[in-house]
Amino acid sequence: MFDLTKALSTKVKPEPKNQTGVAGCTLFYQSSECLNLVQEVFRFEGWNDPHCVRTVKGHGKLTEQQSSHIVILELNESDNVVEDAKSFASKLPTHKGGGYW
Repeated sequence: MFDLTKALSTKVKPEPKNQTGVAGCTLFYQSSECLNLVQEVFRFEGWNDPHCVRTVKGHGKLTEQQSSHIVILELNESDNVVEDAKSFASKLPTHKGGGYW
């Protein structure tokens, strides 16, 4: 016999939200236009938003929490792109552990 009280009292378990798209991505941006564009691309693709950090000249060494497997760096407001890219790269922490195969 069908028990209406059991049917109404059973709760549907929500499915765990799966991480989609690029895992471990950080955007270092200078302008709000870049931030909005990258976030729009990630939403369009159905990916989770990247970790976003506004960059300023002369910022210190990056922490392990700010580093990712994939780094997107905006240098549109840079006076010397090559020097700023080298400076930024020297501040990235190295990943410890096994290889990325």
